[in-house]
Amino acid sequence: MLYILQRLSRKKVRYRVRKTLANARPRVKGRFVKTDQPLTAAAVEEMEKARTPSSKAKSATKPNTSDNDFDYVGAYYSGEDSVRDDVQDMLRLIVASKREQGEDINWEEWASQLEHSILSLLPSQYVESPFPEVFSDVANTLGDAEEDCSMETFVRAVRAGTMYVAICLSQYISLRPPSMWEHDDDVSPVLQHYLPEIKQLWAQRRMKKNQTFEFMEGAIPGIAAVVCLGYADGKRHLKPIIL
Repeated sequence: MLYILQRLSRKKVRYRVRKTLANARPRVKGRFVKTDQPLTAAAVEEMEKARTPSSKAKSATKPNTSDNDFDYVGAYYSGEDSVRDDVQDMLRLIVASKREQGEDINWEEWASQLEHSILSLLPSQYVESPFPEVFSDVANTLGDAEEDCSMETFVRAVRAGTMYVAICLSQYISLRPPSMWEHDDDVSPVLQHYLPEIKQLWAQRRMKKNQTFEFMEGAIPGIAAVVCLGYADGKRHLKPIIL
């Protein structure tokens, strides 16, 4: 009887509840690292000073600190709808071209390459994602594309990844003048491609962050092509942007 009472009085052990598929899904690896700390202009300035010689840092133009309340997360979610047709049309063009060349479309293989393609378009300073909420959405969308292996989920993943690249590059160029990164080998090839236009943006008086976002938003169809084909094959779709 005593043994039974001892067994009944034992402390109950709580077992972990199994995660949902979305939470259990492997997150995007590499440069996508979640962080809750926002990237500020002051932090950028300190970071750039630490990684460049002092004489060069003194001569560099200070990052733009105006208009710091731009909602990049909101721009990502609203932009996903506004660029839907542009991204889909670009992918249809790419798929049609591949099929004309006699290439088979393997959606599983294409989806598995998206992560690397997206990461290759981000500057090296973005080892930690400045937008954790958006990062989670992109990671889940990439996971859907790899699991479903369909054109529908692939297009959705490209659209999400392209918008993520656009807001990251938009923030990057709003905080750093071209003189701070134009000779950096680790900067995004998209930024190098549009370097003359970005210099024109910075030449404007009182440039605002919404201007840099609108600039990168204009490049989204081309960025989608680069995400799918790589920069070497996709750069022909990066059309000039009229300021």
